[in-house]
Amino acid sequence: MLLNSPMKFNHILSFWAFTALISLICSCREQHESGLASYAVNANVRVGVAAAPGDERREQIVIREFNAISSEGEFLWQVIHPAPDTWDFTGADKFIDFAEQHNLYTTLTHFVWDQKDEWSQVPQWVHDINDPDELKSVMRQHIRTITQRYGNKLKRWITVNEPFDYYNSTALYKNHFYKVLGESYIEDVFRIASEEAPESELWLNEIFTETNPTRSEALVQLATDLVSDGVPIDGVGLQGHLFSGDPDTELVENTMRQLGALGLKVAITELDAPVGIGLPDRLTIQAKRMASMVRVCLAVPECISITWWGVDDGVSWIDWILGPGLSPLLFDEHLRPKPAYFSVRDELKNGRP
Repeated sequence: MLLNSPMKFNHILSFWAFTALISLICSCREQHESGLASYAVNANVRVGVAAAPGDERREQIVIREFNAISSEGEFLWQVIHPAPDTWDFTGADKFIDFAEQHNLYTTLTHFVWDQKDEWSQVPQWVHDINDPDELKSVMRQHIRTITQRYGNKLKRWITVNEPFDYYNSTALYKNHFYKVLGESYIEDVFRIASEEAPESELWLNEIFTETNPTRSEALVQLATDLVSDGVPIDGVGLQGHLFSGDPDTELVENTMRQLGALGLKVAITELDAPVGIGLPDRLTIQAKRMASMVRVCLAVPECISITWWGVDDGVSWIDWILGPGLSPLLFDEHLRPKPAYFSVRDELKNGRP
């Protein structure tokens, strides 16, 4: 009888649609209210994680806890553009689709990262280019192709990653781009990125600034020079790999404030805190270290985001570089929140001073 009454049938369809919408809204609200992101919004900071979609259990943590996501390998040059006429967008497409579906702010890593042979993410065919004009043309075509595919879905590019020599904190590492384009290659990279990816924020990113004042000073000076020369740079990331123990929070805060005074945004971009296997109360110590980094960010108005470099201890680059068992992240290998998670949550709850 109902099916013979179009008006009643339409009312039922409308009711079903309304109910489904309310259910979806409630589901999204529950996710945000139960995760770190809800407290981060109140603290006026984004919380992100480096993660590749594909594992449903980890995806659920990302969706529940974070409102930003950083690519790991999907946009690295040797992955997405391994040969002059070869492109592989498989991982990048999945990453962007996942971020868009769940309204996650995207950070892409990296446009240029060419630090030593064992770390370089630039393919050999690019290293074979020795003509400055040809190299600039290839760089331009590379980022233009990616931008044309994804448009304004690319929120932030780590435009130059780790420009300083790992073993000499005051010297730029003489990578291939330095050798071909000269000492001003960083300026060239930013200008090309600005022209070809005009809707993306462009960031400089550096490691070992949490305990090394010489390196931090050199980073501030580099940023100062770029700003003085009118280079289109939006922000500077301090990675936050706490390899050597407690961070020097006074140094981190001072570095952030100096960068902020230049008119730049700042962020913690790759936070993790490995702790020795035999260290007593190791997870409590780790919790204090991570909380202190969050507290510093919240103390500096220009600090806009905190990103963890991985979801859980079961999958971490730390295992590869330092060995297994150092438990560097917020969730353990069984995806359970650790003391660090709760210490971070408490700092976000407290908000900015």
